[in-house]
Amino acid sequence: MIHNGIYAGRHEPEAGPYNKESEQWILLQVEVMKINKKANKINTGSIRDFYRRLNHSGYGITELAVIDPKGERGVIATGFFDNEDAFVKACITYNDRYNIYAGRNPRPKWLPKVCENCLDTRYRQRAKDSDVQYITAMSLDIDPARPKGMSSTDRQHERAIKFGLNLQKQLGGWVDDSGNGAYLWIPFKAPVKLTGYKRDQIKQKCKIWQDNIIKAHRPDKYGLRIDGCFDLSRLKKVIGTMSVKGKKNRLSRFVKMDVSTDDKVRDAILSQPVYPESGYCPVKPSQNLPVKFLRLLKLDPIIQNLWLTPNQHNDTSMHDWSLGYELAQAGMDAGELARVLMFNPFGKYQRDRRYGYIQNTVRNIMSKCSSD
Repeated sequence: MIHNGIYAGRHEPEAGPYNKESEQWILLQVEVMKINKKANKINTGSIRDFYRRLNHSGYGITELAVIDPKGERGVIATGFFDNEDAFVKACITYNDRYNIYAGRNPRPKWLPKVCENCLDTRYRQRAKDSDVQYITAMSLDIDPARPKGMSSTDRQHERAIKFGLNLQKQLGGWVDDSGNGAYLWIPFKAPVKLTGYKRDQIKQKCKIWQDNIIKAHRPDKYGLRIDGCFDLSRLKKVIGTMSVKGKKNRLSRFVKMDVSTDDKVRDAILSQPVYPESGYCPVKPSQNLPVKFLRLLKLDPIIQNLWLTPNQHNDTSMHDWSLGYELAQAGMDAGELARVLMFNPFGKYQRDRRYGYIQNTVRNIMSKCSSD
């Protein structure tokens, strides 16, 4: 029996005009296999639930980004949506070939320069942290610690989901299977309006809260890591689409929803202390570093510590990566990042003077941030 386009029987359809030896029977089985195979690679119902959970209506529109899993082409297409059917159609178009992500927080309605409710492959406009006006949710990415581009094993994948379920007991929210790890998605009942708050202060509060979660729960003990989710323009895997990574592709899915409607996480984030600007800017005027970096260096104690302290193992490449990743998460673009790493006092460029190394490092950092 075929029900809603999917073969519902275990072995064979109900009695009909075909016998098992006929050509028609064989052709029917081939079509059934195609339908079932396609159904296992996308769940449009979950995509719709994900779109509704974003809760962007009334606060803005939703950014959708299609990203090359190999990192060679970077962002393939982007679009801005306020129509659920168009959002689902766009996901179906690129599913199982590329990774599909949506902005966690809404984007302003005036932002799109090209088109709305469809994907654009020419300009591929992306939102920046400075564009975001509301925070509607917080999330934590729980991923197995593994080399870049390598998919998680089934055991690592399961461990990440279990870790997310344990976090959910304390924090609430939804646990999602991202395909390679887990998300803990915490929607805000009362979104945070950024007018009246300094964006840098809100990001700092989010980072301090996240760091406290990491210290309390020690994901590294289980071979896991919690990636930075404090950047306001963060992209998240669209649940119901395929996670395309390495040799192990998996369908992302919802795991467990928490029915609590309080805003304890939101309140905990907003109650975090804000470190005052120290006014200390340890750079030479002749270095001509980006203004955005100088502001972060004054405001963010983590970035300041990285700039002033060498890697504990004197690994210059790792120091470049740590500093560059923090800066990219804070919204710096590739050109700004390259300029900073050239003058990193504990970076590899100070020793080798190889600009090709800087270019490769920046490319890998930006690719990592795009795929997270």
